[in-house]
Amino acid sequence: MPSLTTLRLDVAADHATTIGKQLQSHALSLPTVKTLVLGPSAEFLIARCPNATTISSSSTSFVSAAEDWSTPAHSTKLIAAAAAAGTRVRHFELHTVWGTTAPPEPQQIAAALPHLVVLAIGGNLYSTSLAPVLAPLAQLAALRVLALPAVDYLSAGLVPEHRRRFEDHAARIVFARLGALEKVWIGERACARALRLDSGVWTGELVWERGKRRERPCEYGWRE
Repeated sequence: MPSLTTLRLDVAADHATTIGKQLQSHALSLPTVKTLVLGPSAEFLIARCPNATTISSSSTSFVSAAEDWSTPAHSTKLIAAAAAAGTRVRHFELHTVWGTTAPPEPQQIAAALPHLVVLAIGGNLYSTSLAPVLAPLAQLAALRVLALPAVDYLSAGLVPEHRRRFEDHAARIVFARLGALEKVWIGERACARALRLDSGVWTGELVWERGKRRERPCEYGWRE
């Protein structure tokens, strides 16, 4: 498969485990693959794709088999496998269930993938505030783009007519804590850019783009 650049494996976790075991006896290497979209227990493919720079968990698995991604173990395994890939990973997307007020995944990501340029966090953040999610990400000096869930998943009981106000509020929280960030997505169709001085200091002003869909690693790798 000399021209394969994107590889997606999105099956039930037990099926993925079986495939991984079968591949253990084969010296399979896919050096042309740059993008991986992986379901639960498919992280073994990261080691088989030595030049992959983009790794995304599949939200299809999250939707169709939520129990697979609802346990922190799967997210932790994906992050650990990505860390083993070294400094080459620049784009990482994690769609999971956030079950605590201080989720461990952001700290795990910051420690494992220090050279990230793009990070997307999907799922339900009802049970936590943005602060404990953002704090560890301040360690990512190269991070320029952050994608967060839509406001519906950031605030329970959101009043629809307040959507844009809440998007603006969330974006300001993000830029105040991540000094080098260039833009933040709130959901799939709302993107804010920070206006900065030549010194890099944020002026406090935002430029919003709404309606255009966020580019994703794979057409079906991320759902709104």
